[in-house]
Amino acid sequence: RTLRRSLLKEELWSNNRESLKKAFFDRDSIILWSLTNLRRVRRRYEAAMNDERFAHIEFVRLRSRKRAKALLESLEKNE
Repeated sequence: RTLRRSLLKEELWSNNRESLKKAFFDRDSIILWSLTNLRRVRRRYEAAMNDERFAHIEFVRLRSRKRAKALLESLEKNE
């Protein structure tokens, strides 16, 4: 999405536009943060899923859009 918005110079709001430089190389880039923190965050969630203090919580790992869609559809059926 960022790539498309940057290349097409789409306006986001109040004449603001995304740029590849800011999206990938800015100090506050969410993309850069995600890439540099993925391992740490993943370990933290793995630890929480295996921690007895959180045994009452049902963790759901969604590894694809198909699984996310299936989960949402099953929740809609249970309403």
